[in-house]
Amino acid sequence: MHFTGTTVLKFVDGLIVEEVGLDDGVTVLQQLGIIPAE
Repeated sequence: MHFTGTTVLKFVDGLIVEEVGLDDGVTVLQQLGIIPAE
């Protein structure tokens, strides 16, 4: 499987205090055959 994603980091005083990961769930569902590919 291959899909793209983004990680957003929040820094305070040079330290990571928060991390949010966003991935392309639609591509994963298409690769698994759950929804049709375009």
